[in-house]
Amino acid sequence: MRSIVASTMAILLMAAADAKSCDCVEDPAKAKADLVFEGSPRIANEWQLKGVDSGNLLAHVVRYTFDVERIIEGPTLSQVVIDGFSGGDCAYQFEIGKRYRVYARSQLDLGIQWLADTCTRTVKIESTDAGSSK
Repeated sequence: MRSIVASTMAILLMAAADAKSCDCVEDPAKAKADLVFEGSPRIANEWQLKGVDSGNLLAHVVRYTFDVERIIEGPTLSQVVIDGFSGGDCAYQFEIGKRYRVYARSQLDLGIQWLADTCTRTVKIESTDAGSSK
């Protein structure tokens, strides 16, 4: 009886974990990036997409203004504005002042110049990686 209860609990926990995961259209390791850079967000503002119902999780966008330390791919910029959806499981929650390697794509059809979410290879750069050139 204990094994049945334990097995049921394990299945329920796995299902709950899967329900909260982001369903990316493509593998993040293969996702195309139009802009790749390293830098730190210094400002975050939330706004709503035009023409999208406010109850939709994808209607709310957080706009992060990054100070760029290094461009790896894409146009040379000293500052980048990255948009990300504030709702849902695909939202990338940047921390102000932390360093990141950001893989962004352009979404001009949504009125978004640069978009980064958990379906990209965006990662926080730990302080021990500060001098690395990954």
